[in-house]
Amino acid sequence: MIEEYYSIQPGASLSKTTLSAGGSKVSSFDYILCDGAIARLAAKGDTLTAGVADISAASGGVYAASDAACLTINTPRIEGKFSEVYNHSAGNVIRVHVAQPKM
Repeated sequence: MIEEYYSIQPGASLSKTTLSAGGSKVSSFDYILCDGAIARLAAKGDTLTAGVADISAASGGVYAASDAACLTINTPRIEGKFSEVYNHSAGNVIRVHVAQPKM
């Protein structure tokens, strides 16, 4: 099995829709790797996966791809099923791991 990771630069977001449009078979991101000491990010829970919430400081905890919606993360890895991740413009590079589609 081939492991797929994508980097997200500060101030940028990455979605499974964007990757799928480019030809990648992405079902979701199953974990986010925060390589720096502290990361600030927002993530959209995959709507196809029950019980996965957005990670967001925005009103009502609803995902938004903006610095104002980012939360400070003090752990090197966040597990879940996410369809989009935004990296704070003043943050470090973060990576996402692509969940392998079921055959």
